[in-house]
Amino acid sequence: MIAKLVLGLAVRGDGGDLETLGALNAQASDSPGDVGMAIGLGTLAQFAGQAYINESGADLRLVNVGDGAAKLASVIGGHVPATIAPVAGLMGAHRGNQVKIVAVMHDERLDFLPDVPTVGEEIGADVAMANSLAFVVPPETPESVIDTFCSAVKEAGENPEFAKKMYSLGVTWSYRDADGLTDYIRETEAAMSDIGASLKEK
Repeated sequence: MIAKLVLGLAVRGDGGDLETLGALNAQASDSPGDVGMAIGLGTLAQFAGQAYINESGADLRLVNVGDGAAKLASVIGGHVPATIAPVAGLMGAHRGNQVKIVAVMHDERLDFLPDVPTVGEEIGADVAMANSLAFVVPPETPESVIDTFCSAVKEAGENPEFAKKMYSLGVTWSYRDADGLTDYIRETEAAMSDIGASLKEK
């Protein structure tokens, strides 16, 4: 595993009515079930949205609008108040003030977005969610080859220039070797199963 694409919650940028996650939750409280959050059905955004609802208690409605571009368009156009998407995919619109990232779904603030709080800071409960990037190889690959490859990847990640480039793309370096990746996948599967159970209740 080499990186995480941390998810962020974003609202409309200049001209929008919402400036913080608290304001979004307040609007949802005033109009239960009417305030939408744009997601893609069956994607991590749907699971992340439900995880946020579970932890925050916000009465938000998950709205299936499609892929990342469609989610951005729905928020920029004022059709849906908020969305959840990888921060890397939101950065361009955020820098252009088309959307505003109001919180990141990570256990700490991101170095390249130091002024954006975590979900935990905003609601008092951590909701960490990210897409992960990893290398996979055929199962018959010799352990010696895997070890050599992992060492080379780890060394590349420790290069300051490489890290700087990753940050510029909105990507968080997160190295795990083969065993660590296996553990991470198992942990993620368990967490997704729990969230999936709450989705089935809807």
